[in-house]
Amino acid sequence: MTTPLLQIIGRRQYDDGTVNDLLVTVFVPVADPQHHNARCRIRMPSLFAADKHIFGVDEAQAVELAIGFVRQMFDYRHIDVTAVRRPGQP
Repeated sequence: MTTPLLQIIGRRQYDDGTVNDLLVTVFVPVADPQHHNARCRIRMPSLFAADKHIFGVDEAQAVELAIGFVRQMFDYRHIDVTAVRRPGQP
């Protein structure tokens, strides 16, 4: 089962004044002891058709790298982070 860990909300404003809100979900990482790593799934439907999987040496690094990936995608596309929350919290 995949459980959401974080939701990152972003906003992009275009030159014509149009505003686009985006929701990114970072899921709880899954360890793979056989391969000595962990992966964190990211859902960014406004940017990518398929979920992305970010790998780290352990769960903590997988989450850190996943958040870094989201930041890079937002920076590249000039998207401002408006909120970061845990699912179920306002």
